[in-house]
Amino acid sequence: PKPVEQRLMQQELVEQIAAGMALLPPIQRAALQLKADGHSQAEIAEILELTSGNVGVLIHRARKTLGDFLAPYLDPEVSS
Repeated sequence: PKPVEQRLMQQELVEQIAAGMALLPPIQRAALQLKADGHSQAEIAEILELTSGNVGVLIHRARKTLGDFLAPYLDPEVSS
C-alpha cells in the first residue's frame, strides 16, 4: 500500500483495538493494560489484589476476546 493508505490502515487498527478493549470486562481490561504497560504478572496481581494465577487467566481471556474481535479486520478472508 501507499504511505497514505498505510497510515490510514494503521489509524483504523488503533481505533479497532480501542473499540475491542472497550468491550472487555473492566478487570480484564485493567489486567491487559497493565501487562501492556510492562508490569509482570506478579505486579499486576498485587495491584489488582488477585492471585497471580487469576491474573494469568484474565490476561489470556482478554487476549482471546481481543484477538477474536480483531480477526476480521486483520484477515479480510475471515467472514464475520
